[in-house]
Amino acid sequence: MPQGTSTLAAFVCIATVVGCFASNSFADIAGFGDFSAFSINKSDGASSPVPDELTGSILLTGTTTNESRSIFAEARQSIDEFTASFTYRAAGPPNPATAGGFGATFILQNSAFGAETVAPWNTGPTFGYGGTFVPFANSIAVSLEFGQPGAGTSASGVYTGGLVTGGSTSMSVDLYSGNPIGVVITYNGTLLKVEISDALAGTSFTQSAALDIAAEVGDSLAYVGFAANTGNNTTASSEFSNFRFTSSVPAPSAVSLLGLAGVCCVRRRRPRY
Repeated sequence: MPQGTSTLAAFVCIATVVGCFASNSFADIAGFGDFSAFSINKSDGASSPVPDELTGSILLTGTTTNESRSIFAEARQSIDEFTASFTYRAAGPPNPATAGGFGATFILQNSAFGAETVAPWNTGPTFGYGGTFVPFANSIAVSLEFGQPGAGTSASGVYTGGLVTGGSTSMSVDLYSGNPIGVVITYNGTLLKVEISDALAGTSFTQSAALDIAAEVGDSLAYVGFAANTGNNTTASSEFSNFRFTSSVPAPSAVSLLGLAGVCCVRRRRPRY
């Protein structure tokens, strides 16, 4: 092979390898930024979600009944092992007498509409995740739930397949308080751990679930974000802030990419028979 051709082949090979890895985004999420890297969605006719670049927060649902919204990073993330954290606040706070079905969810999904997936507004008390039409197929969700009307209790559950089935667990962390609620979710490849706390009230809650998340979402990459709905509540809003998502599977280093490219180019120099 002429030297010029070999040099060109090496360049093409390196570009191909780098491009292949770049197409699978491993970039961690460090806040919402200016929201340009996120898709903000709603299926109801009420006022739109309110993103705030200065505070790094988004008021996803407002004070109208049956609102249903979602926000997802447009680049899929590696979900083999990860840590996600955020602050949730039910601005209001909600009225315990009318809060049944109100809530929010952290979601990993590979549904048909990708980052634009949102549940229909009329799907009932599904915390922005489930529903009659199963909008979030190929997904898992961690919920922040308000109890039935008059119960005044809060709960959390882990759901899969876009279905709110199997129940949730009552927790001492009171979402009705309107306090900032810290949430940390970790996954080590087999066990999903959820830690929910209210620093002001001094309460906390932990739950774990054995899951093969890649099998549930259909890939080792997934869209990462949140959904929320208001149910029949008109006194509360779901606000998310301080969002972080860190994958424990690092991006291939430049050295690794060049090494792979070198192997590729060496193979190009093998004689043909």
